[in-house]
Amino acid sequence: MRKTRLFALVLLLLSIQHSEFNIHHSAHAQLPGWLTVHDRDGTVFFLDSAMKLHPAEDPAKGYRTVEKGSFVFLFSEADELMRLRRAGDALRIWKSVRYLSSLDPSISVSGAQATAKIRALAVREKDRFDALDLDTALLLVRRGTLMHARHEAAGYTLVSGGTISVVKRRLTGANGYMLDAAAFGVSDDPNADGFDAIVTVSAESFRNSFEFIDSYEATVRNKTPDDSYRREKLSSDTHSVLYRYEGGAPAVYAGYEKLCAYGHRGFVVRAFAPKDSAKGQETAKKLITSFEIGYAAD
Repeated sequence: MRKTRLFALVLLLLSIQHSEFNIHHSAHAQLPGWLTVHDRDGTVFFLDSAMKLHPAEDPAKGYRTVEKGSFVFLFSEADELMRLRRAGDALRIWKSVRYLSSLDPSISVSGAQATAKIRALAVREKDRFDALDLDTALLLVRRGTLMHARHEAAGYTLVSGGTISVVKRRLTGANGYMLDAAAFGVSDDPNADGFDAIVTVSAESFRNSFEFIDSYEATVRNKTPDDSYRREKLSSDTHSVLYRYEGGAPAVYAGYEKLCAYGHRGFVVRAFAPKDSAKGQETAKKLITSFEIGYAAD
């Protein structure tokens, strides 16, 4: 029943004023000598001569990294956002604090406070809360030296010792199918221009269930029959398969592709970087290794 309600929320989400689905045109332009890279969901990146990747569009706005510190200020800011009728922005702060408290028991009191705020908002918003909840499902937090990108609705997590930025998120669905796709840029230097590596995650939900990874992979490949990636299978099991892959002509970028299937849910994860960047390739490898799904089958 909850899944059906989530499908129905897709169109409603597209009209939310402060939604992360709004992408603004970037000041970045493709400079002479830069190469163009496309991900599976159509996001375009430019590759410069310094082996850095630049999104052709500005990163999605509204995302912030929450870390241990002045929670008094964060809660005050959330209260002010509520006063300004920006419930989604306030909710994302509370959910970030709640998630961070699950990683760090020392801030459990702040986590409990955030949980109480979320419950109060759910009571107030009633049927509207599910839309807000899904719209703010993607969170960024930092615990110590590690940054976590957590998608609460899709159930996955990425972890990096660098800085993770949300480049794009797209949500669509119809007839019992839903796609929640996100692209992340990762850099070891938060002040650097461009990213060392890119991660894209396509989280899909279907009416039918996948018992084995082979059937889900066949579904994925049938959607992109002209796929020209060059792949080498590294490992596989009942629910997942991992590839090393290259793209571009000649090979411009390379990385890792992981497909996972759990019940009604499927995931296509790609972590890639310029092929000739040793730093970017190591970052991509760490990112694909860090990818975890927080639940089993529906």
